[in-house]
Parts: sequence; C-alpha cells; structure tokens
Amino acid sequence: MRRFIILIVVTFSTYTIQAQADDKSYNQKSIQAHGAAIFYAIVGVNLETYLWERTNSISGISLGAGYFSDGGFEIPLHIYTLWNKESVHHIEFDYGVNLLVDPGSRFFPLPTLSLGYRYQDLSKNGFLFRGGLNLGISPYISVGYAF
Repeated sequence: MRRFIILIVVTFSTYTIQAQADDKSYNQKSIQAHGAAIFYAIVGVNLETYLWERTNSISGISLGAGYFSDGGFEIPLHIYTLWNKESVHHIEFDYGVNLLVDPGSRFFPLPTLSLGYRYQDLSKNGFLFRGGLNLGISPYISVGYAF
C-alpha cells in the first residue's frame, strides 16, 4: 500500500495533460488545507492539478490526506470540475472516493460527491477559498494557494 501511495504522489506531481481551448494560461496546481465536521472533526491537506480544459470549465484530480478526531485518517482521491473559468467565482463539482482507516487499522472506501463554491483567479498564482457540501460526509471549507 505504501508503494502504491508513493507511486500516485510521484505520478500526480509530475504528469499533466493540457488541452488548450484558448490562448490563456491557467495555474496547473494548488495545495489546500481543508476541514469538515459533522460526527468527527476532519483536518487535512490536498494537492490538485488540472488535467483538461473545456470551453467554460477546467477539470482535474486531487489527492490528499486527512486526520479524524477519533484517531483515524483518510486518503481522498477525487476528480473535480470548475465552471465559469473566466471569472474568479466558480461552481465546483467533485466526486471520488475517500479511503478511510479507522483507529483499528481497517480500510474501507467511502464514495463522495460534493457541490460547492470556489474563489480563485485561475490565471494567477495566489489565494483560493473553497466551501460546500460533501454529500458523503459533511459541509467543508478549504483555503489554499495556487501555483
């Protein structure tokens, strides 16, 4: 499992597919700290990169790690789409799976589906903010930096 995670991180950090729909250049990667709470508090970090671009949207993949207040942890692997790419205000749709490990070291996958808001200027390095509802777990909030 450890080798698999290392392989995903190395591949994720070096591989980008870029299909330009226009002449604009968009930031390719971002790192974010996130938090959520409903039954347990969750804090973690995500790294994401854009994979493809369409007329009014950008899609990509995110990989992260999080810690639950009960001692468990998660490894979220998600695909997301941002609509309204020419603005700093985006609607964000996200789906994927969180690999959860409980305090007894048992693994189980949790499919997730999220809908939210993102504030980010896609053409510049800088601050980003995300917030929304994760239908698999809880409401979430996230702050980060795009580069």
